[in-house]
This record gives sequence, structure tokens and C-alpha cells, in this order.
Amino acid sequence: MAKAKKAEVMFETPDVTEAEKAAMDVALAEGKKRDQAHGFRIPTDFVKLPSRGLIYPQDSSLYLAEEVEVKQMTASEEDILTSRSLIRNGKAVDMVVSSCLVDKTIVVDDLLTGDKNAILMALRVNAYGTDYKLDVTCPTCSEETKAHPFDLNSLEMKTLDIKPLEEGTNRFSYITESGIELEFRFFTNGLVKQVTEEQSQIKRVSGQAVDKNITASLKTYIISIGGNKNKADIYRYVEIMPARDSRTLRRFIDENEPDLTMKQEFDCPHCGNTNEVDVPISAEFFWPSS
Repeated sequence: MAKAKKAEVMFETPDVTEAEKAAMDVALAEGKKRDQAHGFRIPTDFVKLPSRGLIYPQDSSLYLAEEVEVKQMTASEEDILTSRSLIRNGKAVDMVVSSCLVDKTIVVDDLLTGDKNAILMALRVNAYGTDYKLDVTCPTCSEETKAHPFDLNSLEMKTLDIKPLEEGTNRFSYITESGIELEFRFFTNGLVKQVTEEQSQIKRVSGQAVDKNITASLKTYIISIGGNKNKADIYRYVEIMPARDSRTLRRFIDENEPDLTMKQEFDCPHCGNTNEVDVPISAEFFWPSS
């Protein structure tokens, strides 16, 4: 059986300007008032969080929260998802998540990526059903199967099973193969955006053709080395970090990061073999063709 790589959510999420957010909030509020005036009540659901709320600070409503309440998507959210300008600049999905969170004190950028993914999955299933059709290339025979249906309800959730250094913090301990004690954190939605933007800026300024995805990620994951939290020292360490230490740290983070397991078994109609394949979140996720 072929081993699947971890799927990545393929949505860029730049910051929303205050004017854009205010305009969308007004539109959504007006829609809510009209619904209430006609006696409509938008159904809500409770979504389980992979993090179990263990990494959020005590002053957050997500602190030790096993689940979060979200309202189901309405035509107002579809307006956001079909806005060409919001799609083009990558803001649509974050705005939908923010709109559907019942607790408005929750900031989308503060969510762990796994928690955000769980919310996205619940919103998608409630809005468009569990079928998710993707073109799949068989790992065995390399033949492509068009519009293969995956069942989103069958995706498993990997919860946070390692303890943070302190309750209510996104800080975890790890000792490298070389014996260096590190502290690291899991990515939040905001940190993902930060790394993406920094990479884009480096490319624009330096003109470098080589992507520095690994070092850029490590510089954001690692928050202290032997108790030293100086960013300049962390950056220098990452640049000379032994490949063995880098690989084992990234594997440890990948294995323990709370998230949805975005993979399912695929029975190839061409060769008859069964493989475990990635179920990536593509444009078809929120914009199904059928």
C-alpha cells in the first residue's frame, strides 16, 4: 500500500482590510435582521476541535473547549464564496469561517490550522453534502480516474495527545537526535499566512528561484533553543541545523499535529489495486461542479 503524504489546504489567506470586513459585517447583519423579522432561525452545529482547546490561553473562549458552535452556511456566505475579488485575493474562506462562528470573540487567525480545517469540513458537509469528487491518479498503474467520489464523513480526526509545556499555551518540548532541547509550536492560521507572505517577499526582493519552505517553516515552528528565545539565534541555528534533526523534528510535528487525516482508500478501476491516497482541499471543495 502506498503511503500518502500529508495533505495541505490550498487556500491563501491574506489579511482582510478593515473596510472590507466592515462592509461584509454590515451585509451579514442586515441579512440576519431580515431573517429574524420573518421568524427564520439559522440552524447551528457543534464541531469537535482536534486541539481539544488545550493550546488556547485561559482568557480565550476556546480554552479547553472540546467543540465550537457554528451556524450553517446561508446564501449570504455563498455571496462571499462567489465574490471574484475575495476569491482572487484569497480572503473568501476565512471570511466565511468568521461569519459562521457563533462566538464572535474568536479570531480565525488564532485558530490552529487543524481546528480551522475541522470547521471548514463541517461547513462544507452541511452545505453541499458528503460527496467530494476529485480526479485521482493511481499510485500503482498511474492511470487517472475522473471525478472519483470521496466520502467526507469518513475522514478521521487526529486529536492532540501530547501535553503542552504549560496548560493553555502552544508550546511543546522536543529533544533532537543531536541532543538539543527545543521548544516548538503548531501552526495557527495566522502563522501560515505569515510564512507564506515572508516567502513571497524573499522571492520578490532576492529573485531566488529556490523555495525555502523547510527553513522558513522551522524558523516559525521553533520558539526557543535550550531556553534561548532570541529570533536571530534561532534563525542562525536553523540555517545550520543537521538534516537528520530537521527531518525528525518535522516528522514528530507532523505525527502529533491535531488535524483531520486527509486520506482515504482508493480502489483503482484500471488495475484493481487499493491504495491510500491524499484527499486535498481544492477549488471543488467549496465550489462543487455538481
